[in-house]
Amino acid sequence: LEGRPVVLFVSRLQPWNRTDLLIRAAAALRARHPGLCVAIVGDGPASDSLRALARELRLDDTVKFTGAIYGEDQLAPWFLSAHAFCYPANIGLSLIHALIYGVPVVTSREQRAQNPEIEAFRDGVNGLGFPQDDLEGMTGALDRVLSDQAFQRTLSAGARATVEHDYTISKMVDGLEGALRYAAARKR
Repeated sequence: LEGRPVVLFVSRLQPWNRTDLLIRAAAALRARHPGLCVAIVGDGPASDSLRALARELRLDDTVKFTGAIYGEDQLAPWFLSAHAFCYPANIGLSLIHALIYGVPVVTSREQRAQNPEIEAFRDGVNGLGFPQDDLEGMTGALDRVLSDQAFQRTLSAGARATVEHDYTISKMVDGLEGALRYAAARKR
């Protein structure tokens, strides 16, 4: 992957994650980004249809399906190689995972199409949002991150800062303690 622009997706391959949009975006982006690699890490019920779509769009040299990878030591090289992390809809803990590695996130701005972890997403700070199911919007957001290295570095720094400031062990412990105290007070 060295020397190639890399867009990463890591999750179960479910239809509602709209990974098909990412594959379609790859078809539009490869002309502007020679050597583009869209790495799709995961497996699931949509795997066969996504692989068929990539073949149909003749993206064999652009889209790489790795299958499921679970070990952090095996996932780390993918995150460390990525210039952007794209999760078109229904993003969850993968958002925090990408931010930990300082990888800018590209995802839908539609809060209802996401899981609670979307709270960590800051459009223009640690990633870029696009309108729900908008292929052109997603393609444009990815193109901007891949084309502008200074902007990509700014988003990357914002990603790391988000995790370092808002998602620390002490804040998680404080939050859990607060929830327990609240529940205990209500029980009385």
